[in-house]
Amino acid sequence: MSAPPNSLAETLVDQRQVGLIRLDNSGAIVDASARAREILDREQANRLLAHSSRMVEHDRRGGRVLVGVFALALVADVATATCSTIVTRELPRLGGLRGTWIDEEAFVLADLKRARLLVFDVHAGFERTILGSGLGALTFQEPVDVTPWDEGLVLADSTLYVHRLLALSAMAEPEERLWQVEWRGPQRSGHIEPQWRFSLLSELVSLKDRLYLLAQREGELIVQLAPAAGGSGFRQVQEWPALPDESIYWNMPGVRILAATEGAGGSVYALRFQDGAFVQELAPRSRRLDAFARPMEALPVLPQGGLQVVDQYTTVLEAGSYPAGLYASGDHLFLLTKTAEKTGPVWDLHRIDPRSDRTLGKSRLPTRATHVSLLPGRRQWLLEESSSRFEDMFRQPKRLLLLDAVAVRTGEPLAPCE
Repeated sequence: MSAPPNSLAETLVDQRQVGLIRLDNSGAIVDASARAREILDREQANRLLAHSSRMVEHDRRGGRVLVGVFALALVADVATATCSTIVTRELPRLGGLRGTWIDEEAFVLADLKRARLLVFDVHAGFERTILGSGLGALTFQEPVDVTPWDEGLVLADSTLYVHRLLALSAMAEPEERLWQVEWRGPQRSGHIEPQWRFSLLSELVSLKDRLYLLAQREGELIVQLAPAAGGSGFRQVQEWPALPDESIYWNMPGVRILAATEGAGGSVYALRFQDGAFVQELAPRSRRLDAFARPMEALPVLPQGGLQVVDQYTTVLEAGSYPAGLYASGDHLFLLTKTAEKTGPVWDLHRIDPRSDRTLGKSRLPTRATHVSLLPGRRQWLLEESSSRFEDMFRQPKRLLLLDAVAVRTGEPLAPCE
């Protein structure tokens, strides 16, 4: 009888493709190494179990019973870092992912300019719409971001004069208005404390009971909020103003500035711009990371002037190389960079261990899109591709891709998407 395709001998050839799995006499998996557990999911576990059982049966027939720890080569469709496309016609109107994963197979995106939330399933594609109108005190008009908080989610909603935080259920349904500030400019500023006179909120992350907002108030700043005494509303705890000339880079389309790592040692980090770019830990302590201390010091010199220079701005931005976003997954950070080449943009994801303050390596993303943004998940990462064309003054997303999260975290090559 010939050996199964992934025999024990073949397993030992390439240790990079190996996960350690303990089998009992029947061939059932009773324990697995951290590497194997990280790769196993419900569907893949069945394939590995069937394969390991065939190995044990084969060796029994050959006169040997294999018991104990096996070095089991991962079958090809498990070891390959896959990339797939979400088939959907329903996309946010404005490029740049703002949202969060609801669970391992579903995610919600904020559709800023259509006053709605879009819920997707990785298998079925677009699933449902949550409209912001007709909800009374739970109405939202321009949802800018969603992040996990408490046992559900929290939504930041921000128009020119009204800013809200809404508690959402774990399935992204509005449940409670947590905080609202409304003001109409300097002529009506007497009824509101100066620290709440925001003109825009644009990003939101959470760490334990604190929320961190990227906002505008006479210039960009990052604000830390904590629940107010008595559990009603929020109080401002700390703020970090933009550095000189930093705001124009914080406003680059699709660039993600704030990221929060998880676990007991969780922290909030920001992508900062001054003589290049660097990563700063904001809380619970303040420090500048040495890892990737100055990526791409020669940032593009972006023209200022709003809609009057939008064509020039777009040309300079798309011809330039720059850090394009800071992300977190588990206890690691990931810095997205874009390098402009003659054949098109190259997108790399640099892995950073903030605890040891070291850069661990980088992965080349399987895309040559003009604009890219990401949404990290436990099993998969969402990658959004946007074109350079404007449609009604909005850069529309063109495609949503799913990347294998294990491959992203470990730096394995990412297969091209079909």
